[in-house]
Amino acid sequence: MVELRIVVWVILIFMQKRTKKYPDCFGGRPGFVFPINFLNPRHKFVYVMACGALASTWFQITLNEYSIDFNVNKWGASFVSIFFIMYLLLVNIIVTFPLLACVEAPVPIVGYTLGAIYSDVYLGIGVYNLVMNLRQADADDIGTPKVYSNLLYSQYVIAYAPEIFCIIGIVLWYHYKIIRETVRICRADGNWKEVVVQQPQSQSQIKYVKRLLYERNPTFFKKHINTRVKLPFSLLIVCIVDAVIIFQLVTFTVFLIPYLFDYLKGEVKSWNDEILFLNDNQIKIANRVFDSLTSISVLSPILAVVILVGHFIHVIYSVQVELKEFRTGGKKLFKKIKFPSITLSSSVRYAGYQIAAVITAWFVYYFVIFVLLSLVAALIIFPSQLGYYYYKFFVLVAWFVILTVSQIIICKLLFVAKESSSMKTLIITNKRMFCFFSYVMLLYNIATGLMTAILRVTLSFLSMVILLPRMDRLLFLKGFERFDSGFNMYKSFVLVENLLKNPVLQVFVMLLQSNKKLSSENHDFSMKMMSEGDNDYILPSAAARVSTRARNRWFVAYTLIKNPKLRKTWAGGYTDKCDDDITQKVDVVEYDGVSLLPEAMIDLPDEKKLLSPYSASEC
Repeated sequence: MVELRIVVWVILIFMQKRTKKYPDCFGGRPGFVFPINFLNPRHKFVYVMACGALASTWFQITLNEYSIDFNVNKWGASFVSIFFIMYLLLVNIIVTFPLLACVEAPVPIVGYTLGAIYSDVYLGIGVYNLVMNLRQADADDIGTPKVYSNLLYSQYVIAYAPEIFCIIGIVLWYHYKIIRETVRICRADGNWKEVVVQQPQSQSQIKYVKRLLYERNPTFFKKHINTRVKLPFSLLIVCIVDAVIIFQLVTFTVFLIPYLFDYLKGEVKSWNDEILFLNDNQIKIANRVFDSLTSISVLSPILAVVILVGHFIHVIYSVQVELKEFRTGGKKLFKKIKFPSITLSSSVRYAGYQIAAVITAWFVYYFVIFVLLSLVAALIIFPSQLGYYYYKFFVLVAWFVILTVSQIIICKLLFVAKESSSMKTLIITNKRMFCFFSYVMLLYNIATGLMTAILRVTLSFLSMVILLPRMDRLLFLKGFERFDSGFNMYKSFVLVENLLKNPVLQVFVMLLQSNKKLSSENHDFSMKMMSEGDNDYILPSAAARVSTRARNRWFVAYTLIKNPKLRKTWAGGYTDKCDDDITQKVDVVEYDGVSLLPEAMIDLPDEKKLLSPYSASEC
């Protein structure tokens, strides 16, 4: 595997050209390969599956015990073990790099072929390790209980199954890309060298931007489906990594808990023969307790996963809604960025912190659900012993409800005037009686206040527990946002996502780059859309030519619209009439400090539309 990885890296770096060709040898080769490019949405499936395969390796590392051969104290041994685990994680990260780097090769067909070969070998090694570990488990479980045997098998299945599943997805993707790229090369016309090196481009992003910005009176389908924001890479990675880790935790828990309670049953039986001397009825109750705890321990992690899945569905929807509002200019996250470095580093940490928050929330949900179900099971198993205490608790709750509701009814009947509801105000009648009623209810309200205080603490704890995996929700009171690091990381992530991968901004920059390239060739500033099959491409056209003078006046008028203070000092004779006319006719779109050209530029105008309303006669 190491030799294959070295061969793949050597081929990739010699295919890559350096920006600065010094020393000038081999045509600027070898170059440095960046294995990850989150700005390219065409390869998101490989990135997500590779992250899932990488996440599954943590369980393989934790299965092994790392011993220290040299003499150090316990603190030194702990540090050495931690550094060794970090080293193993780094090795696994480097192993997955070729899976990501092959998709960014300068020649797509070569990169896809290398990726397919590497992923095939990676898959074969994973299957081989799984089979060998299962054979070793067969040899180790001879004479052991069935529960322990199931636990032994489950460890290896949990450790290798998610990785194999993710690698299978990568293998299928690479082979599909090879077939598709081969078909494209065979169907293309022209020089075969240019066809092989050509990177296929899609016009889907420009179509998405046009639907997002200029759709008038959209239907429900066009508003919520056509303009739906694609999920960011970071959120997709969070989903797949959390899914892998939670699957491993839940599966391991489901197999581990029966083994532990079966072991405890055997210990209790041996203690009964030696020390306890329980009767048959007590032994039956103990067996019922162990069976109930086993069922609760198996059911609790599954219920916790169901709650987390509901949270994730809502998180995905919330992120899509917020990103769409930012991209259309309907909402701004920050008034100004005071510390750009902290904002950028927070966005980098968001994915890891979100994964950790979900895992922590799963453990907390597991514990809370286990406690609640255990209380219910205890009431069912020991109705005579615990029934009295439950009865007193429910009586206290009933008195609390009766006193609270009775005060509301008395205030409505005796002290609140009928005109209060119609006038939307508060009119108090029988003021002397109201003061006497307040004095009488003082001591009762102290007792009910204790119940209210306990209920308030309980509800606040449950609300924080429920929102624990949600970094897009503020856990603290309003005014204490700065202390919620998770919420601040989420805001930084959304801000960087909007600035770095905003499709509106990317399309705008692409149009500017296309215009710059055309101006250096033949001064052609018009663009036309040509479709070939399912893919559309932007190609230059010589149908319309714009003079330098008219083009300069276009940009002068646009600059004056965005800077009203310059209109009075402009030496070109800008008039108020022209000011009103331009302000009424031009639809300018602004996104977080980036001013975009009007709709006409996106619609690829002809000469007459480009000159109006900034013709020489008006400005």
